[in-house]
Parts: sequence; C-alpha cells; structure tokens
Amino acid sequence: MYRSDTAKTTPFGKGMWKMIVGRRAIHVLVAAGLFCLVSACSSQNRGKIEGTKWTNLAADVHNNPVPRDLIQIEFFPDGKLRYVIDQKEHGGSYSFGTRHYVFFRLDPPVEMISGYWEEVLLADRRLTLKDASGTALVFERLE
Repeated sequence: MYRSDTAKTTPFGKGMWKMIVGRRAIHVLVAAGLFCLVSACSSQNRGKIEGTKWTNLAADVHNNPVPRDLIQIEFFPDGKLRYVIDQKEHGGSYSFGTRHYVFFRLDPPVEMISGYWEEVLLADRRLTLKDASGTALVFERLE
C-alpha cells in the first residue's frame, strides 16, 4: 500500500534516507580525519624530542615538593624512552598524537596507569609536560 508520509520525505522512504545520510556522514568523518592526519593536526613535536634528554626543575605538584633533578627523561629515536625517578631506572615508549600531544606507555605502570596522554610543550631549552588536569612539570634539556 502507498504511504504518503514516506513519499513526501524521499522517493526511497525514511529508512533509506537515514542510511544514505549515515553513509555520507561516515565518509565526511573519514575525510576529515585523513585531512587532519596530513595537515594542521599533525604532531608539532615530531622531530624535536627524539634523541633528547631532560631533567626536571624544582616544582610543587599537588602540594608535594618535587626537587630539581628528581626525574630524568630520555627520548630515543625509535619511540622508546627511559625515565629515571629518584635514581631508579624505568622504560617505556612514546608515540606522537595530534598537535602537542604525546602518548606515553610506561613499564612498569605508575600508580597502576600504563599509558596516558600528555601535552608536551617545547620552548627554548624547556619541555613542559601537562596532564589532563592541567598539572604541569617543567624540564630542562641536558647536553
């Protein structure tokens, strides 16, 4: 039987229209994602932190004093990293996200967290790690 409400929407009916719009939305999202990967959304840290070594400056994090040189981080060109906290060496890896973000995988996990995103900001000989809560720790480049 002919349904006039379906015919007014599209010649295919409401279900087909939703499917076409859904597919178009998926194509637009995929195209936007690819554009983002190859354009302005690419990492602004790639080529800048690989092969570098850093030590933290004195800070106060959540009302806890962090003395200078308590933490050292070394970024290897192959995506591995070495970090030393209070003279105890640990390993892990890193990968670049969009813009200033870097994903860290730590081994062993710190406070039961094995991987997390940090905003990594570079200026002169300083590297700032900023977590999702806005807490920042500043490092100075070592020779």
